[in-house]
Amino acid sequence: MDHTYIKVKSFNFNKAFRVEFERNYKEVKFYTRGFLAFGREVLYAHFYHTQINYYALLKAIPKNKLEEKDSLYISRFFSELSDCSICGYKAVFLDECHYCKNTQWDSTNKARWPNTFYEIEYDYIKESQMDWILDADGSRKLRAAEKLFEQSTNHEILFTQEELSQYAKEQEEL
Repeated sequence: MDHTYIKVKSFNFNKAFRVEFERNYKEVKFYTRGFLAFGREVLYAHFYHTQINYYALLKAIPKNKLEEKDSLYISRFFSELSDCSICGYKAVFLDECHYCKNTQWDSTNKARWPNTFYEIEYDYIKESQMDWILDADGSRKLRAAEKLFEQSTNHEILFTQEELSQYAKEQEEL
């Protein structure tokens, strides 16, 4: 996972004359033309959804740099976010949390559900919450600095401190 932080405020959108999205808006490329490119179009910058504040970058792209379909998608994305039962942020779009990167429980479509290990939603959410809290790679701490997604007011933690300690011990043994 790429934990780089995009410096959105210092990114020069004026240099880019074309913005291109790939992989269902999980990558964005900015293109420029100029003296060093001898008039040809060249890649100016390339960012991925795994970068900590990728969604802040999407929000900051000037509307005049986007095609209408891209502008509509980004607007729809931010207006239709829902609460994540795992991390407690309003960051879920199309069953994926764009804050903690977890897939939401889908009891209506077992064939699409990515993990058949869990029989009930409660168990999945509880274990995912503990994984999120323990977050060995530190992305949770980095994401906390990002104020783009708002925290849910009705988020419920499903484990006790004792359960978390036991789970952490079990994970270390693996």
